[in-house]
Amino acid sequence: MGAALAFLSFGLVRILLFMVHHAAAGSDPVDPTEGFVDVSLNKTNFHNLKPYDLPASQRYSYVDGVHKFWVYSTDNPLSNGSPTHPRSELRVEGYYYSTGVWQFEAYGYVPSGTSGACIMQVFGAKTHPTTLMLKVNNGTLTYYLSNVLERNIYDRWFRLNVIHDTKAAVTKTFINGVLKLVAPHRQNATHHFQFGVYQQENASFYGESRWKGIRVLKKVDDDYRKLPFKKDNIPRKLLMDPKDNNVNVGGSCNERASHEDDIDSTSMLCGFAQQFMAEIIRSSRGQNYPTTDLCCTIDQFTRMNPPTFTRGADQS
Repeated sequence: MGAALAFLSFGLVRILLFMVHHAAAGSDPVDPTEGFVDVSLNKTNFHNLKPYDLPASQRYSYVDGVHKFWVYSTDNPLSNGSPTHPRSELRVEGYYYSTGVWQFEAYGYVPSGTSGACIMQVFGAKTHPTTLMLKVNNGTLTYYLSNVLERNIYDRWFRLNVIHDTKAAVTKTFINGVLKLVAPHRQNATHHFQFGVYQQENASFYGESRWKGIRVLKKVDDDYRKLPFKKDNIPRKLLMDPKDNNVNVGGSCNERASHEDDIDSTSMLCGFAQQFMAEIIRSSRGQNYPTTDLCCTIDQFTRMNPPTFTRGADQS
């Protein structure tokens, strides 16, 4: 019985993935980074993974903002005696995570001829090495080997966004701003991002990928934004359009990411103040809110008029 239930559960997951994948295909492009803030990255956050007997410079270069990775099927693995295939990758260090919502963004390029190669990974899972692998086979980009994300991927730059929501237990993959796949993750563990070229089954003799514009982002904590605010307190221009499913902090808040804590507390207090004053005025007039009245969140209230900040003399 247990085996039968497990088989049925696996089949249901596969059906749901198929439905989500095909529902997402052809949707309009969006900005997947809305509501996220960049974390700081520098060269110390990138660790090179390459054949153990070669210097990094023989399988990796960084010129004019472009990371170039290449590898041969005859190369040695990462370490002596490792059963893994040859690779040339960068591992993002300093931002290992097991909670929260994280995102990897970059522009990728795969030259024609590269096949049987993984070009990006969300590493770490409870029962598997990885939570997500994006592979190129004969010019098609796939999620592992099962779901086609993008055909004719060769010889062109594409924008890749991978979101990992540990609480919702899903990953989302976007190509050029279009959601291509929502997939369940493989149970919580300690995760990190890797990108480059990692040869897999039936790999071509030579494999290469190039990357630029690398970003790692984290979702802004939105717990306080769940507090309801009455619609008739808020100017209509601040309300979220019913078609807009992306509730997020405005761009100017992202530009002041270093003040994230101040943004949260300030916008929350501003929202409470307006709500409180409106309650006093309405109570004095004997007016009550209808229980069915629509609401908006503090995030929606503040995103059009984000708070401003003045640096004090004691700030560095």
